[in-house]
Amino acid sequence: MSLIVDAQHTLHRLSQLTAGFGNSFLPHRDDDGQASLKWKNGQLWSEKVEGIQIGLDYISGKIIIKDNKISKEVSSRDKTLKMLYFEIKDLLGNYFELQNDYRLEFNYELDFDLWDGSTIIIPMENIIQLLIQWRNIAQVVLERLKEMGESKADIRVWPHHFDTGKLITKGKDFKEGYGLGYAISDRLSPSPYYYVYEWPKKNIDYSKFTSRIRGVKWVDKKHWKGAILPVSGDISEKRVKDFYLESLEKLAGNRKGIFI
Repeated sequence: MSLIVDAQHTLHRLSQLTAGFGNSFLPHRDDDGQASLKWKNGQLWSEKVEGIQIGLDYISGKIIIKDNKISKEVSSRDKTLKMLYFEIKDLLGNYFELQNDYRLEFNYELDFDLWDGSTIIIPMENIIQLLIQWRNIAQVVLERLKEMGESKADIRVWPHHFDTGKLITKGKDFKEGYGLGYAISDRLSPSPYYYVYEWPKKNIDYSKFTSRIRGVKWVDKKHWKGAILPVSGDISEKRVKDFYLESLEKLAGNRKGIFI
């Protein structure tokens, strides 16, 4: 699992280069959505700014800058994040006329030093393929569940926790609902995992919940309450879909079929 954790950390660091693009040039939103990313075909992409967007390719580790006419790539291999930042800044200025305001300054704090001076080591492709597979499963299943709830929130990758997430609301004002997604390893789980939680937190002992799905854990901690399904060798779209639906039914008061 250490190789997976190291690979996640490398990609998490690199993703800040893409998140910084939207954060630098788009109006800031209450949820910091201007820094969030979209996942597509093994790549993370910023939102467009004047037709321009920045992406991160998982397999190669390259940063891609493009509009409808130009596409430029920056190799991250054996470079520091500071070197990459200045390369991107130069390209934005030389080809896209956006260099002056590109910054990696965020409203969130990371649990690592973004500028620690270490060079980027591209993870082995077999490890990257696993990370792509697990995030793909979340994306596909959440897209199929997108019509749930009153409000239809987008599926986004949030660069702070580096999770793929979607909100399902009980009403149209986003005051209460459920969060579903996929997260990298953290203090809840030593391996990446799929999750479901309810907001605002209810005074319920989640540890008493059980599941018919192998591997599911109900977590009842002060800092987080909900259900998690750690990845495994036989993880599948069906298993993750069943996990999401079962967990939502339990949180909704065991009203069978309410979300189906």
